[in-house]
Amino acid sequence: MKNAIILFFVQIIIGGLFYFINIMTPHPGQSSGNGNPAIIVMGVIVLLFIWSVLLWGRVLSNFDFPYKVYRIFIIFILLHWTFGVYFQRQSFLEYRELLSSIQQKNFGVVDLEYISQITSFMSIHVNNQYFNANTYLLCLSLSILIAILLRIILNRKKA
Repeated sequence: MKNAIILFFVQIIIGGLFYFINIMTPHPGQSSGNGNPAIIVMGVIVLLFIWSVLLWGRVLSNFDFPYKVYRIFIIFILLHWTFGVYFQRQSFLEYRELLSSIQQKNFGVVDLEYISQITSFMSIHVNNQYFNANTYLLCLSLSILIAILLRIILNRKKA
């Protein structure tokens, strides 16, 4: 029970950090300054993610699910990931189009190299694309998937 409560609060903290990074995104057409301060917060999220995987493993160890149930969980998580990643990709492409249309409106021309630069992985302009409700749920389901796979692997080695 203690692990479940800690896990609950870790997930709330991760969700809060996702939201914090999301709101750090400048509005389309707005200048962003130098660098992406959210990179520091991303490191904290990675550490909390690892901790949440360990906590999920401890929580799952309290239940004696048959492997068939784990397989069903894995299938649902993989389906979630398939649809979630597809949705995120579509959202990213729409965001690039939005940035292009705003640049066209403001300057009369679209600088595709600039759009490509500000939509690169570490750019502050795409924080809202990588840290939103969908990606938080993908992060949560990935931590559960890893914990399930580790549980299956460790149980097979014991047998």
